[in-house]
Amino acid sequence: MLDSLLLAAGLGVVAILSAFGGLVILAMLQRAYPEKKTNSVFHEGEDATIFIFDEKDLLDATPSAQRLLTGSSFPDKPWYALMERLAGRFENLEDRLGELALSGYVVLSGLPRTGAQPISLRAELRGGLTRITLVNPGRENKMHLGDVLTMHALDSELVELRDAANAAHFPIWRLSTTGEVTWANSSYMEMLFRTPVSGEVLDWPFRHLFDVTNAKADPKDKPLRRFAPDRSGWFDVTIRPVDEGVVCYAVPADTIVLVEGALQDFKQTLTNTFAELATGLAVFDNSRRLQLFNPALAKLIDVPIDFLLKRPALFTLLDGMRDRNMLPEPKDYKSWRRQMVDLEAMSTRGEYQENWHLPNGKAFRVVGRPYPNGAVALMIDDITDQIVRDRLSRMELDLALTILSRIDEAVIAFSPLGMPIFTNEAYRSLWGHDPVAEAGTSGAIEVLEAWRAQSAPSLIWSEVEALMNGAKADIGAQTIDLLDGAGLTCRAQTLPDGGIGIFFRRVNASASAAEPVSMIDRLAASA
Repeated sequence: MLDSLLLAAGLGVVAILSAFGGLVILAMLQRAYPEKKTNSVFHEGEDATIFIFDEKDLLDATPSAQRLLTGSSFPDKPWYALMERLAGRFENLEDRLGELALSGYVVLSGLPRTGAQPISLRAELRGGLTRITLVNPGRENKMHLGDVLTMHALDSELVELRDAANAAHFPIWRLSTTGEVTWANSSYMEMLFRTPVSGEVLDWPFRHLFDVTNAKADPKDKPLRRFAPDRSGWFDVTIRPVDEGVVCYAVPADTIVLVEGALQDFKQTLTNTFAELATGLAVFDNSRRLQLFNPALAKLIDVPIDFLLKRPALFTLLDGMRDRNMLPEPKDYKSWRRQMVDLEAMSTRGEYQENWHLPNGKAFRVVGRPYPNGAVALMIDDITDQIVRDRLSRMELDLALTILSRIDEAVIAFSPLGMPIFTNEAYRSLWGHDPVAEAGTSGAIEVLEAWRAQSAPSLIWSEVEALMNGAKADIGAQTIDLLDGAGLTCRAQTLPDGGIGIFFRRVNASASAAEPVSMIDRLAASA
């Protein structure tokens, strides 16, 4: 029994020692042969620079390949970023890579460059994916090829950016978070040398040429207008935030200043001109807010200047005018609102022109005109006096026509174009026709033919025809014999408007009609 126990214990100790020895050997093997890390879908080593693309979409890349794309101008487009990095190292790179669709495998040798390691590029199609590998044939340098290319690309980019900044014809400089000038391009330095300060030592940090102390680096802010210290002109200074400071750009603005000055002078001229106009002018922008008005507008519509200076909307202004009885008053508010909507729509099309008859007895002529960019202008004229004059003239004309229609003398008037425009009852009764009612078919020639047809031959008709053609002066009273044996006197004279008035009177008419004849003369002379 004891022997069995000792045998079992011995076997246990041997098993434990064997297991411990195995662990030691395994640890030594792992130290001697460390496991390789996998960094891409193809399990390449850390020093490989490999890209896997699906057409132009990057699927995978080794760490050194990813570092090569860092700082590119195309951070969201890896294919274009890689082409940018390698374009200077391989001739016709994209065209050669396009051959993969035919051959499935392309090898390119890099162009020789001073101070740069020789590289080659292998591209192949694997399962529809493009695998691009950068290789350093010599491997003299222990640094990863991707890191070497990245350093060369960054150095080249730094040189290009420095050259571009120094070639700019306007100052560019960088400020630290404390406001000190930490970098400046050649234009800044040239301006600095042109404006020396007594006792100044030109050394970093250089002094400020433009005052941007209180400016904020907000992309939404407008540029700062500053005058150059060397008196070379105006500059617009733009400030943009960068890491640990800001970058400032001073772009020449002399042309802009001149244009703005000319525009301001033009606006002032327009303002002065509008101020002298009797027509009320209101200009609204494309959002229908008042942008420009003249003093005549406030006087015409009886709205305070302070109200107009607040730049009210179109309908707000119309509401204010309605409150002061300066708009035509419809039966209800809905119809008025509809009328104002039509005003805006028709003004936008350039079709609005109406006369407003106000409750206070005044009359306005309102015209809407569209302008570029959706602006609309309303022009308001007070035509109250014109309306009154037109009414009086109409009343006088109606009175004259009434008198002419009731006299015994037959009267016909022709327009300057030779068309009959008026006959009285005595004329229509005498000759038996009304050429005014036959407008369009009866002109001066037709009327003369009708007279000739009802009268004996007479020279007066030729004289009347010559008068209508402007070849003869007024014709005094002459006798005409009608075919029915009656006798007439006929006289003709030019009217003030260039028309012709012809008057007929029966020879056997009573002397009591003499007074109306003199009245006709006075009316014809005053017409």
